[in-house]
Amino acid sequence: MIPLRIKLENFMSHRYTDIDCSKLNSTLIVGCHKNDARKSNGVGKTTIFHAVDFALFGEYPTSTIDKIVRDGTEACKVIFDFTTASKTYRVIRTRNSRTSKSNLSLLKWDGREWDPIETRTQSHTASELAKIIKINYKAFKQSVLFSQLDLSGLADAKSSDARRKILKSALALELYSKFEEIAKQKLKDVRTRLEDLRRSASALGNPKDDIKALRKTLRVIEKDIKDNLKDLDTYNKEIEQQKARAVELELLSSSDLSEIEEEIKQLKSNKIEIETKISKVDKDIKDGKKNILSLSKEVKSGLTRLSKLNDELNSIESSKLRSPEDISLNLDLVKSCESNEMVNIKSLNSKADDLRAPMPDGDKCPHCRQLLTSKHREECLKKTAEELEKINNLIYKSKQELKRYSESRVKFEQELSNVSFSKARGESLLKEIAIKEDGILKDKKYISNLEARLARLDKDRESYTDNLAKSTAKLIKLTNKYDSSDSKAAKQEMKECQFAISSASKKAKRCSDAITKLNTEKGKVSERISFRKKDEKKLNECTSAIDGLLDEYKVRQMTVKGFGTGGIPTMIIYTVLDDLQIEANNRLNKLRPELELQFKIIKDRKDGNQEDILEIFYKIHGQDREYRQLSGGQKLIIALSLKLALASVIQKRLGIEIKFLELDEVDQSLDKAGVDAFVDIIKELQNEYKIFIITHNDYLKDKFENAILVENDGKNGSTAKLVTSW
Repeated sequence: MIPLRIKLENFMSHRYTDIDCSKLNSTLIVGCHKNDARKSNGVGKTTIFHAVDFALFGEYPTSTIDKIVRDGTEACKVIFDFTTASKTYRVIRTRNSRTSKSNLSLLKWDGREWDPIETRTQSHTASELAKIIKINYKAFKQSVLFSQLDLSGLADAKSSDARRKILKSALALELYSKFEEIAKQKLKDVRTRLEDLRRSASALGNPKDDIKALRKTLRVIEKDIKDNLKDLDTYNKEIEQQKARAVELELLSSSDLSEIEEEIKQLKSNKIEIETKISKVDKDIKDGKKNILSLSKEVKSGLTRLSKLNDELNSIESSKLRSPEDISLNLDLVKSCESNEMVNIKSLNSKADDLRAPMPDGDKCPHCRQLLTSKHREECLKKTAEELEKINNLIYKSKQELKRYSESRVKFEQELSNVSFSKARGESLLKEIAIKEDGILKDKKYISNLEARLARLDKDRESYTDNLAKSTAKLIKLTNKYDSSDSKAAKQEMKECQFAISSASKKAKRCSDAITKLNTEKGKVSERISFRKKDEKKLNECTSAIDGLLDEYKVRQMTVKGFGTGGIPTMIIYTVLDDLQIEANNRLNKLRPELELQFKIIKDRKDGNQEDILEIFYKIHGQDREYRQLSGGQKLIIALSLKLALASVIQKRLGIEIKFLELDEVDQSLDKAGVDAFVDIIKELQNEYKIFIITHNDYLKDKFENAILVENDGKNGSTAKLVTSW
């Protein structure tokens, strides 16, 4: 595959880009933001590589496909022209974010114009494109794209497992990982089914031994049934014999003896009935006497309480108390006098306060309005002191009177309270005395009724006792007559026959019940044997299924191992290693003839066994070297040679030939010497490939004659064009 043209319309950051690749060998892809070459990040250099991925495989780097449509537009388009197998094709892929629809068109150049390759559906178009390019997306990127990580890839891997992982990814062997997962799941399913069957088999236990034990139990039950049937026959014969003998004895018994027995039975019943009545009467008499005693105590207690209440009432009535009206009249008079004295004391205190006020310093006396001289002041002060002394004496006397009135008021209030209490208590005592007298009267009447009932009960008891004596005497007489009868012996033997019949019947019933129980047990055991036979059949089926699953489990284990790390993927890798080594050394021979590498996959261990490994050994002029002994330029050449060799091996195995490379900032960590070596490699490879190199390295820019310049003005999106100076 050789690219001829790449055209982008509103794809990601590119507004419009049309690059003719037909005359390019190797070219840089550089960026410029708002005419400033120093600002080249984010202008859309890598987008050109993404456009090729989108056109060929429908792959995109964004989280959703609609994000590849440039902001402010509804649809994007990518056109990619390429030649492969001496034929030229055009792929047109579009995406409309408004309608959420994509479209893929495939055309073929017939020498004059583009001829559409007609298909029924988009899926058929994609399938047709896949047939033409003969490579999947992952293998394509492994063959075409070189990033900075590829400089520390297979050559710089730290372990054999890491190298296997790189080759597994490059050769698109992850599919075997999916196969391995599927195989593991199948193995897990078989294991689960196997465990289920084993659990089922374990739950079934050992039916064969159980059936053997159950059959033994069944034989014991059948023997017990036979023995009980034999005993039952014996008891039934005994019952028949005793019944025949009872009929003979019945004929020997006389009818008059039966009448005596019936009369004796009636007398015994009457005796029991009379004794019951006597017992009931005795109980009623006892309860009546108990109630009379209790009520008598209550009457006595009530009379005592009634006496106390009458005494208290007499005491209240005999006390000489004044009437509440007289007391209230005295109380009102005392309160009035007390109030007058309080007013008088207040007035005197006011006059005393006025007299205690100091004499003013004015020219006139405030009392007599005369001219205030020193002599007049002294006379006035003396007169004020005398008046003040008189007022204080009057205040003292008034307070003494007030105290006397207060004491009288308290005494009259207490007397009024006592009179009110006595009146209320007297009324309460009258009510309580009336209630108590009524209760005592009722209790006395109830006691009289109880005494009358006890007298009747005593008469009833005498009557019952007399009847009991008569019934007892008659019973003794009839019993003596019955005992002297000639039919007694026949009756006694008949009782013995009846007892024998009853005893034999009970034994026969026990045998019959035992037989029924044993038959039930026999049915359960037989049913259990039937169930265990079915379990035995199930166990045989489980055992057979387990044997089959064990065989399947072994096959599944081998399948997992085959798809695993040491299986088919490793075999494919080891098969590729010879071709990879030859291709890598051919590349090295063209670029640096003194360099050589070799893969080693088996290592002898100290214990004499061999170990699977995947290591790379290096030589310079035939001398062994470790990877860390190589210079930066030598490491770069080896890394690129391994990458190109791997891409070549992949393409040969797929029957295709891709003649272009995408190098994305692989020079980023190189010094000037490394860059020079890198340029030499590119110059050597450009005779064989079309090479697109994304770079920010100004030193590298001076080594190439033309470039694809991606410009972004910050408003209208990016555009790219071929330039010879930048």
